[in-house]
Amino acid sequence: MTERFEEEGSDDRAAARDHSTPTSRSWMLGLGVFALALAVRVVRYPLVSTPDGVDFPYLGDLFYHARRIWFSVVHFPSVLTADPYVSFPDGAEIVWPGVYDWVVAGVARALVGAESQAAVESVAIWFPPLFGAATAALAALLTARLYGLVSGAVAGALFSLLPASFLFSQLGQIDHHFAVAFVATLALASAIALLRDASTARTVGFGATMALLVGLWPGALLHVLILQFALLAWMLGSESREGAVTRAGRLALAHVIAGLLLAPFGLGHGWEAYGSWSPWVLSNFQPVWFFAASGALLVAGRVFAATSLGSNPARRVGAVAGLAAVAALAALAVVPELRDAVREASGWFSQAEEFQEHVNELRPLLYPKGVLDLAPVVSEFGLFALPFPLALAGLALARRRNWRAEDALVVFFTAAFLVLTLNQRRFQNTFGVAYAMVWGAAIGQLAPPLWRQLAGRRMTRTLVATTSGILLFVALWSLAAYYVPYVSQVAQLRRGVDPPRNAFRVQQMLFERAGRFLATGSPPTRGYLDPTQEPEYGVLSNWGVGHLLRYRSERPMVQDNFGVYGGRRTYDQAWAYFAAIDENTAIEIAGRLRARYVVADPLGAGSLEPYPPDSLARRLAQHFGSERELPRGRGRVAALTQHRLVFHTSTSPLSSLIIPKRDPTVSVWEIVLGARVEGSASPGSEVVASLPLSTTEGRSHVYQASTRAGEDGAWSLTVPYATDTPPSPAVQTAKRYRVTAGQATAAFTVSDADVRSGATVVGPDL
Repeated sequence: MTERFEEEGSDDRAAARDHSTPTSRSWMLGLGVFALALAVRVVRYPLVSTPDGVDFPYLGDLFYHARRIWFSVVHFPSVLTADPYVSFPDGAEIVWPGVYDWVVAGVARALVGAESQAAVESVAIWFPPLFGAATAALAALLTARLYGLVSGAVAGALFSLLPASFLFSQLGQIDHHFAVAFVATLALASAIALLRDASTARTVGFGATMALLVGLWPGALLHVLILQFALLAWMLGSESREGAVTRAGRLALAHVIAGLLLAPFGLGHGWEAYGSWSPWVLSNFQPVWFFAASGALLVAGRVFAATSLGSNPARRVGAVAGLAAVAALAALAVVPELRDAVREASGWFSQAEEFQEHVNELRPLLYPKGVLDLAPVVSEFGLFALPFPLALAGLALARRRNWRAEDALVVFFTAAFLVLTLNQRRFQNTFGVAYAMVWGAAIGQLAPPLWRQLAGRRMTRTLVATTSGILLFVALWSLAAYYVPYVSQVAQLRRGVDPPRNAFRVQQMLFERAGRFLATGSPPTRGYLDPTQEPEYGVLSNWGVGHLLRYRSERPMVQDNFGVYGGRRTYDQAWAYFAAIDENTAIEIAGRLRARYVVADPLGAGSLEPYPPDSLARRLAQHFGSERELPRGRGRVAALTQHRLVFHTSTSPLSSLIIPKRDPTVSVWEIVLGARVEGSASPGSEVVASLPLSTTEGRSHVYQASTRAGEDGAWSLTVPYATDTPPSPAVQTAKRYRVTAGQATAAFTVSDADVRSGATVVGPDL
């Protein structure tokens, strides 16, 4: 049977050899593309590797990878799987598998040891550009193998310059998506190799790449599904019964290999938040999926061999469809939990989860803000993006006379990732591989026949060549233009000029300052590198900066970039805190969360919608704790009495804390009991207390609170600031409060002990 299959596939292998390139030229192509891609990805080197340490290019998930890498370096070979510093005070299991972080940690530890966190960072930042360059080289070699050297060179050059790939694989971008793109390309190459020659070695290799993909990121099961569907079609479409049986056996072996490799990490792992069968995380689902697929393929092979159902492709399709339906119904009946798990996982694409609306990478490619916008597409994929559907269709039509299984796989893989990327931008790095391969193949396959057809037409050839050259130059410039600002920033830095930052980089810089302040300006907490210990308190912040703040401050965060997938309860409570109108309500929430500090910015908990003026988010970030008269007679917002400012930073040239909304600011607040000050004044008179504040960045603000004396003349105010001790090294206060009632003026002092204990202080009589 194997001999018959080898004979059946011989023509395909012969055709494949026709497109192979000489070994020496292949190496030259691969090395050249690798060098180009690496050079592009390290263009920001002076901006990332600075005299003050690593300045990571983004403020998102990469900071949690940095935390896990440092943890594993210190405790090698351990991996941080459950973290009390996530979703504080509940703690959380980390949804990402630890393979990627563990590998980076192992290399870093071997190269620089475990003494310096800065040295580990200096090693980790090189993984994205090195793997990004390796992905470019692999895509070029794979395209050359399929369509010729010219096609490979075009694909490699295009992917090297592609901003959509640069974003995920530039120096310092240590999120795991660059590794997923590399292994996905490896899996595609492995699947193509299997189509060409289904040897045992190639079968085992394909199974291993499927397992590695899912082991890097459970979401990559979608990548695997695309390849599974393609290879299933290859099996069903065999011209002979014997070929279909042999292919079923090979695919069954690949799937059992994948299942065996994933079994130690998934089988028997029950997640408190996700159960034992969720596709979101490594659980029973992934290894059982592969084992079940392997069993189904073996059964299908037996059915094909023993019955008439294997006699032609149509019957095989019917047999497999029936078998799959029975298996699915049986699985849902035997494992009821599976129904809920699959339904929840499907919400990842339907975006039924409200949190997903706040995540940029989960937004549609063409509708990033809810309306059609081609600018990001052109910026990240170049002008090549606009005629790309024509290139894909042209490649499919050009190969129709000599259609090979690998051609069908490339087209299907590309179309599938195009659909995924249109739905969610997070897939654009892997789609970039297919995008570059299709353009390389299209140009390499379509241009030579067109040129030959113009033989003898000198003027036409000249016109076509000139027009094509201009279009190619414009298209390439649309890619190169993306890097001009980076080159300009590096040039300015070399001239000794601090280069400008865009809004996102400014925001990151401010939160970096806040995190570093907390590291030195707040009491240390237990367990940052020992998950068996329980931290004393937590920090509330915008969800989108939680990973950064935790890494820089080494303090537990109530919510972070994991969002609801870190912990639903703490996420909801954090949003309720920032949305609270009454300070007492917010204090109750903070008490339940054991939060002592709050990092505030205009987004509050991370909301894209503006908060009401009397919400706690606005009172912290814009009113800075003081009472304030709202414009147009909309009333007065009361002062905060149990939140005191301990740090503030901004890039605004203004000296006041109150600056225009367009200028970003970040402040850190400490939650205290507040001292209750009691005095007397004329019955019914308004009593106003004020205290000047100043920051080390040269900004000032007057904290103000007011109350009204009762019918007996008694008044009381709770104030959060002491006058004998500054709130922190970053904020100073005046030596006394000034209090007025009508024309009467007096002063009083409050000790830090009174503020922390919630003591009652005798105030002046006015």
